[in-house]
Amino acid sequence: MKLSLAIDRGNGSVKWMAHLEDGRNYLGKFASMLLQNRGKSDPVSVDGIEWLYGASAGKVALGATIRPSETGAQGKVDHFAVVLAGVLQELMNRSNIGHNIEIENLSVVSPVCNPTLKATYEASLKGRKFCVSGQTLKLKVKSVDVFPEASIVLKKSDADIVLDIGYGTVLGSVRGVEGYSAILENGSEELLTKLLNHPKFVSSINAQEGKSSPQVELLALTLAKGDTSIRSVDLLPFLGELVPEWFDQNVIALLPKLRRIAREEGLSSDALLIGGGSELLKLALGDRANDWSNERGCIFAETSDFASVQTLGELWAVKTPAIVGGR
Repeated sequence: MKLSLAIDRGNGSVKWMAHLEDGRNYLGKFASMLLQNRGKSDPVSVDGIEWLYGASAGKVALGATIRPSETGAQGKVDHFAVVLAGVLQELMNRSNIGHNIEIENLSVVSPVCNPTLKATYEASLKGRKFCVSGQTLKLKVKSVDVFPEASIVLKKSDADIVLDIGYGTVLGSVRGVEGYSAILENGSEELLTKLLNHPKFVSSINAQEGKSSPQVELLALTLAKGDTSIRSVDLLPFLGELVPEWFDQNVIALLPKLRRIAREEGLSSDALLIGGGSELLKLALGDRANDWSNERGCIFAETSDFASVQTLGELWAVKTPAIVGGR
């Protein structure tokens, strides 16, 4: 089976899109967690070493999982072969693509783009042995390309500014301006940590005998699934209080600089909000989310968390697929 594949390995989740040679398209994501297998079923294997990925890894040993945010930019490259194996297993769970797979275009979304990084990704996959869904794969990767995080979305958007609100960082880009025009080192992980430390949340947990406060990674996993309660505590009141305020103080605060640069380039001031943090804002505000963003001169991507891989899919000139689940 020949296919094209786009992967965005964020600090919070791995987003992917696949376009098969027969015209079928698939889209999905899983938590950005890896763990060497500890006797559990349904692992993937790279070079004979078994791995768990996504929520399966978190359920076994949340604190021991490997996450890219813990090792800086290099963390996006480290263990990328395992991430690819996880993506292929997710795809194989939804479609019979066989074990003889040729990836004609492997597009990787990265905060850094240069020829050296492209060669690094190519080297990380060369000669590796993959076993996925119980099958040893005959895998050939013909081409690897690296695309800039955040700004890639502007290639298929009417907006001239994009703000990518991720789990570890917030990145701001202006059309035609190389690199990032604004960077915030604290992403939505900081926001979720505030929620866990909110006095009323702590009090609600302490009132329940035998229950302890969840780790921030577990909270992120819960919210990513659209669930709004954890440990029997309703999260919506806390999200409604904390999320808009955090956005105004951190994300929206980056816009004056980005809009000044856009004006100097003769561009519009409209800003596109993407990333998992944008989905969190939608969850917190519900029906009020669009009005809130419009008041600040911003718009949401239709599926904010998948914006980068969907853009690459559109650049392949394929129809945007329906969203499917992930672990």
